[in-house]
Amino acid sequence: MYRTEESSKIGEYIGKLIARKYGADRQFAIEYIKLRDGIDEEPASDEIQRVANKICQMKKIGKGIQINDLPILSELLEVSVDSILSAGKVAKPAPTRTTNYSVAFSKDKKVWKEYIERPDKLILNEDEYGKTVIDYAVEFGNYGFLKYLIDNDYIYLIDEDQQKYWGTFGSGTTIERRPPFEYDLKRKGGTYNENRVLY
Repeated sequence: MYRTEESSKIGEYIGKLIARKYGADRQFAIEYIKLRDGIDEEPASDEIQRVANKICQMKKIGKGIQINDLPILSELLEVSVDSILSAGKVAKPAPTRTTNYSVAFSKDKKVWKEYIERPDKLILNEDEYGKTVIDYAVEFGNYGFLKYLIDNDYIYLIDEDQQKYWGTFGSGTTIERRPPFEYDLKRKGGTYNENRVLY
């Protein structure tokens, strides 16, 4: 059992999570409204400002966090409600944590698009079972997702000229595992790749 932290500590923790994932409160407010109201379009600017003000109060003094905010905060910040209430002291996995498995099981194009465009490029990695998002999509028979990947050039089919030597169906993907020890470093104005060998 854990004890709920003081409001100010919860607010500080929420603020760090928002800054890490969304940068600006305004962007987080937009995503908050979209999830809360179940909409895809840009919310009205006055509603964005109202929610951004509420978020600012949550961060600064932990004021204004209500029970119905917790599931939304948990999903958007990808942490459990327990983690929020303990200000990060209780590390339980979020039930909504995005994985290769959950994305490949989803029927939602928005989920697919967000996962593919994540700056940390999780889609390029196998999970703890050595499976990629494509492996799971094939396993689940999620042909809608596979078609989405083909339509957006993440999976391509090899034409007859290329496969005449193999005599079989062929395809390839731009979703490939990164070489070991390679990762992206962020810098102002963009990103660059750097290879590091760990000893």
